[in-house]
Amino acid sequence: MLQAMQAEEGESPVQRKPIESKGNAAIQLYQSLEEIGWGTILFNPSRTMKVGQTNRIECRITRDEMNKALTEGLKGTGDPNIEKTQVSWNMGATLGGANFTIRSLSQTEQIIPAKGITEWSWGVKPEKSGEHDLQLQVYMKLIVGDNFEAAKSLPVIDETINVSVNPVYTSQVFVVKNWKTILTACVIPLLIWFGKNYVELKPEEDKKTKQEQVAPTKGQE
Repeated sequence: MLQAMQAEEGESPVQRKPIESKGNAAIQLYQSLEEIGWGTILFNPSRTMKVGQTNRIECRITRDEMNKALTEGLKGTGDPNIEKTQVSWNMGATLGGANFTIRSLSQTEQIIPAKGITEWSWGVKPEKSGEHDLQLQVYMKLIVGDNFEAAKSLPVIDETINVSVNPVYTSQVFVVKNWKTILTACVIPLLIWFGKNYVELKPEEDKKTKQEQVAPTKGQE
């Protein structure tokens, strides 16, 4: 009725966006899966680290399997591990591991263009010596229409890191965590010693002062 009235008044009828059905979303998801291709992934964790020292770790993905620039300009010192991998237009990467402080230096989810390289990087600081594992989780994000998203995880890449002892850093951490106890243990005995010696020396100093005040000088005699 409203559209008929608008037509009579010379106005165009309201255009409504068709509601996307679940069936259409399933078809688009299937099409998105068909667009998944193959590319190359690089991961360069240093296999040896020292407690308390931050290391740069990078992950790079490209659709070009023969991209020579994949290893150029890396800031991490670890030997690059390069493998073939599935790629989509949108991908994400996260790095995790117990006994590490990990700070992300890039966006978690990024696009993978037809040409060029997409990079993720992290600052990784070991907190405990020994052998510990890092896990790189990469996933493909599939966007279907305006209201539907799906993700497909790729196999996790595990790397065992040999972390050596750092006595200086360990001592600093111990002092920061226990400074109140250390201060108490050092100051209280010092105060007790000072108070004890002050009490013993005070009567002697007072006696000496009185003797000096009573005894006349040679000039006065």
